[in-house]
Amino acid sequence: DDGYRVAGEFWSKFDKFDDDLIPSANVPQADNFGVIQHTLRAVGSDKRYGPEIVDYLVEKTDEDWTRRQADYYTLAGFALGFLERTEGKHDGHKMRRWELTQDGHQYLRLLEEDDEQALNYLCEQIESVEIFSIIINRLKDEKIDQDDIKQLIREYTEVTGTTIGRRATTIRSWLRKIEEVKVYDNGNPPYDCFVKDRGPIGHTSL
Repeated sequence: DDGYRVAGEFWSKFDKFDDDLIPSANVPQADNFGVIQHTLRAVGSDKRYGPEIVDYLVEKTDEDWTRRQADYYTLAGFALGFLERTEGKHDGHKMRRWELTQDGHQYLRLLEEDDEQALNYLCEQIESVEIFSIIINRLKDEKIDQDDIKQLIREYTEVTGTTIGRRATTIRSWLRKIEEVKVYDNGNPPYDCFVKDRGPIGHTSL
């Protein structure tokens, strides 16, 4: 009755986008590295569009896949620097087209030749992803847990809402790949914590 008012609580949610934040596409939401490898091989075998990649994943995993689920894995490849995206046409429709980068070709080659080198190369790529650089830099000074990872996602990325939790779960599984990061159980119920390994480099411990 007394006119229009600005809903401050609503508009304040957009304040975080005033800063230079990590794009949502660069914060992974795909935690199965076997499927990431299938996705890269799909693109390497000239399956460049979403529907083709879905068909490839169905064939290789014997599971049902949606375009949205498959997109999580192409975007994971993109975040790792293994894929790049362009625009093309598929069945007469304008659509995102994926290409392997030089790093993507190198990773697939290593997977065929040497599992250990492939893992080391993957870990190097993970550490180069900006959100992981931030997390690992924080680990130099203190241990962090899942709530800390969620907070770092809120602070440094464009990811919002319920997807923060899913991205944090993926980040947790990716951190387990990195030898310099120790993962340990903190309390009951089990709760993963992470700390920078200050001793000799060895395999990730749980």
